[in-house]
Amino acid sequence: TESTSVEDIADRAGGYGIPGVVIRRNDVIAVHNAVQDAIYRARDGKGPTLIECKTYRWSVHAGLPSLESRSKEEIDFWKRKLGYPIRDLKKMLMQRGILTKPAVTEIEEKIKVDLEEAVEFAEKSPFPIVEEALKHVYA
Repeated sequence: TESTSVEDIADRAGGYGIPGVVIRRNDVIAVHNAVQDAIYRARDGKGPTLIECKTYRWSVHAGLPSLESRSKEEIDFWKRKLGYPIRDLKKMLMQRGILTKPAVTEIEEKIKVDLEEAVEFAEKSPFPIVEEALKHVYA
């Protein structure tokens, strides 16, 4: 509300004749459901949906050193308030018997390999041509 007169940006969607949805926690299932509804709506020819996810940035922006100074207490407060999306989803899936510990280990090992390969690919790739940054930019 420091830079706009409304608490939820999604409230502005109505002014454009589209629905706005607000998700107030790091809830993977709520995000999935909102996106699924938006996809069905769009595929039915009913137009776009504005989905606003209220969250908190835990780390520095884009991996760059941060000029801001947020205390560990502040970050911990928001982590407790909003939850840990991956941990919470994993816990829920395991409680429901959908996911097992061996499956979690297999998934985590696959992710580690994928990340290592992605980093290696990025480090070996040439830098993009500067002019590419402006390609397909119309505003």
